[in-house]
Amino acid sequence: MKGARRLIAGLLYGSGLRIMEAVRLRIKDLDFQREEITVRDAKGEKQRVTMLPRALKPRLQAQVEAVRKLHQYDLKRGYGEVYLPYALESTSTEHLYGPVRSL
Repeated sequence: MKGARRLIAGLLYGSGLRIMEAVRLRIKDLDFQREEITVRDAKGEKQRVTMLPRALKPRLQAQVEAVRKLHQYDLKRGYGEVYLPYALESTSTEHLYGPVRSL
């Protein structure tokens, strides 16, 4: 296995994530400093915290950076945006990607 599939398999084995938990991870779910993963809407619609394996940390960080670059590229080309209702604009990922632009 290579790439994202290997990374997901590592999360399944190393963190005890279920398949859907692993593929639904978001950047905000990863805490690299505390080496934790927050699993939202886990089994029974509960939230839990599990460990982020040290062996996967560099690969996860590289994946996050690759996705960040792809998103910036998409934004420059006029893509990569989504409409956010007014109530959600204050909770956006501005700290990660810059200000939210309305369509």
